[in-house]
Amino acid sequence: MGNTESVQACKNSIEQDHLLLDQGVTLSSSFTPVSRFDFPLSPTEEAEEVEGNAEGALKLGGTTRMTGMVERFKETSESCFRFPLSPRTETEEVERRPESGLKLEGMPEGSNNNAEMSEGRILKASTEVPNFTLTERVRFEGVSNGWVLPLCGKPNLLKMFQKSPTLLPEYIRKALISKPGEQILIFIANGVPMAQQVGSFTNGSLNKSLKKVTEACVGIDELAREAVASLTEKEQSRISFVTWEELLAREDLYDEWYQFIMNNQECRQVIKDTALAIAKYRVDSFTKKGLKCMRFFDETGNLRTESGKVMRRYLWTQESIAREIVTLIWGFRVKPDLNRESVFCAKDYFFSSILYMTPNSTGMDLISGGADQCRKIMEVQNLRNDLPPRGALHYYDLTM
Repeated sequence: MGNTESVQACKNSIEQDHLLLDQGVTLSSSFTPVSRFDFPLSPTEEAEEVEGNAEGALKLGGTTRMTGMVERFKETSESCFRFPLSPRTETEEVERRPESGLKLEGMPEGSNNNAEMSEGRILKASTEVPNFTLTERVRFEGVSNGWVLPLCGKPNLLKMFQKSPTLLPEYIRKALISKPGEQILIFIANGVPMAQQVGSFTNGSLNKSLKKVTEACVGIDELAREAVASLTEKEQSRISFVTWEELLAREDLYDEWYQFIMNNQECRQVIKDTALAIAKYRVDSFTKKGLKCMRFFDETGNLRTESGKVMRRYLWTQESIAREIVTLIWGFRVKPDLNRESVFCAKDYFFSSILYMTPNSTGMDLISGGADQCRKIMEVQNLRNDLPPRGALHYYDLTM
């Protein structure tokens, strides 16, 4: 397991913060993965369309047919994901400045290294009168070990930031002020996992959704870097950037963890239930807004398991949720050459706490509830030895 003294030093450091970490990995689940759960790992492979299929079905090796796997969907109000929310408010604010950015053809190397922006790109002072409030609320208590600010690659989020230019800078400023001395990681949720989330409820292909997500991420990344560029040098030194594609490409452990929860029967059932709850919530939201949405459920409220198109998108939702659950449980490792033990001691390269801005936390409530259930399954059954201490999850409730 490496140098005994180094590992002991790491454990001693953590114990000072009243944390306990097991070392190594033990896969003690008696479940043996079968072929239908052999999910693709490469984001490139996941994005491929089946030839001749206008819907852009994924090449999943037999996973698009899932008849018989889905039970009758229960109303969201009866969901098993019920967790108390501890209200907490932060009212302080401040000011702030980074680096290169996302491009349509991909992230450049060294995107986590702050660099000066051209004079014309420096964020100009906005004359906008803020028409929003951000109120901090605790979803789950946990360890404060570097804070992640997730920015989902959704076109509507980009439009919201463009419509309210001071919103994203204020999100970053409040995080810096409310978490003094903590490192901040701006996480751009791009790539196939985000495209699966966006595309699951529309009639377009996955590649079409991926293109929309990529374009949105380029705009969001640019706005975030402009906001950071307006900060002081000291404040900038506390901020770094990473994308979902970068995490998956840099660190093989994310695929190991993803495969584990997708192949463990109990965790997989939690993922299915969460995906159904998300589908019900999204369909209801589309209906209330008068928007066109995939018809997931029949007249009696059951998932349309006879529809290959519906089941394919239901699978996309499961896969995207599983990727998100992995980051909620194991955190964000932004330096892959660190081993399993040392990464949890490296405060500049491991982030486990999340500060999520949202006007409606329902989706994250469901997904974080699913992550909590999966974690409990692994803890109770002692399935893994590499679970880090539970990270905190806080919301910035956005009121426009």
